Amino acid sequence: MRKTKVLFVSNVSVWGGSVKSLYQTISTIKNDSIFEPYLMIPNGSASKYFESVAEVINVQAIPQFDNTLYGNYRGFRWLLLLREINAYLKFTFSLIGSKQKQPYFDIIHFNEIVCFVPCVYLLKKIYPNAKIVTHVRSLQSDKKGFRNKLFKRVLENKADHIFCIDKIVANTLPASVQDKTTILYNINNADSGIKEIMGKKESKVNLIFLGGSSYMKGAGFLSPLLIQLDALNVCFSLTVLGIEEEPQSGMVAVFNNILSFIGIKQSLSVKDFISSLKSFQPKYEIRLIPFQNDINDFLKNSDILIFPSYLDAPGRPSIEAMSYGIPSVIFCNDKENDVVLEGITGFNVSNRDVKVFAEKISYLYRNPDVMEEYQKNCLKHYTDNFLASSHLLKLSSVYNTLFLNNQLINK
Repeated sequence: MRKTKVLFVSNVSVWGGSVKSLYQTISTIKNDSIFEPYLMIPNGSASKYFESVAEVINVQAIPQFDNTLYGNYRGFRWLLLLREINAYLKFTFSLIGSKQKQPYFDIIHFNEIVCFVPCVYLLKKIYPNAKIVTHVRSLQSDKKGFRNKLFKRVLENKADHIFCIDKIVANTLPASVQDKTTILYNINNADSGIKEIMGKKESKVNLIFLGGSSYMKGAGFLSPLLIQLDALNVCFSLTVLGIEEEPQSGMVAVFNNILSFIGIKQSLSVKDFISSLKSFQPKYEIRLIPFQNDINDFLKNSDILIFPSYLDAPGRPSIEAMSYGIPSVIFCNDKENDVVLEGITGFNVSNRDVKVFAEKISYLYRNPDVMEEYQKNCLKHYTDNFLASSHLLKLSSVYNTLFLNNQLINK
């Protein structure tokens, strides 16, 4: 039996959350002898990470169509379509001759739904027999209008299957596609990271934030949060991972300021962010760490992961933390979050309430028995749902079904 050829498509060319998740997915199926993975990705720094696990097909650009809850086109953001039209032209030219190089794919798997809408028709034209799978990694907009109708129509007509990273994301998709939707949690590929709970021995709580100075991930909330913790007499340390090492050039900084002013991009100055945390030293230990590929040692020495983001979802940091028995406190309006289980593996704080966020940390800090219970719950939830073996089982089940159906149709 020949291998199933799977083409993954990623619009993101730099190493980060969604690309890291994609790498771990491809690494997992690479170990299964029935799949042969390929990756189509724009030229950039991420390509080198995939060379050992997939055949990489570099293209000039991959266009996007953003219908996410926070990135959807509105006001001046419609100007971003000019960038996507340019990307679409580059993408089209990059595909010339691809049929000769790779005559067929059994499955085309879009890593982000933002590149699914503009790319699926073209790739389906080149590979008409390929089954189409798309990942949905962020909450989708619920606004009425043409954009949502287009999004729904393409999803209904062109997606053979849809993977959502959690229940919260799945609930934002149209009811008409729920029957072909599967929850496929991100994995950490760090089964060896699971540790035995030793109990808390320090008199302080060690907090970790995996978001650098990212505005959307909640860096701007850290200073107000620390003020609240100080008022509650919580003895803490804070480690912030992902601080940008290189300052932006003058022109880039000016351009980003313009984008921020007209509402296209919201950002937080690295300098201002670092300055806002300096006032808490030396009373509290504040560690600001550049981007790291391996964060395991930092997680091992942490007690609570904090993620006060605007994204209204847990993100992969909570999963990475769970492998070390670390509960999360996050901003999320959905108490039925199936990644951070409310009152079991952490807390989902509604309405971006910094005071309540601090109170949840204080509760765990002052109740070591509860903290230990949450740590054990985290390990159980992780082993039950987020191991690579569970991920592969779901993924291969869908792939095999689509592949076999495809063979029957083509006979």
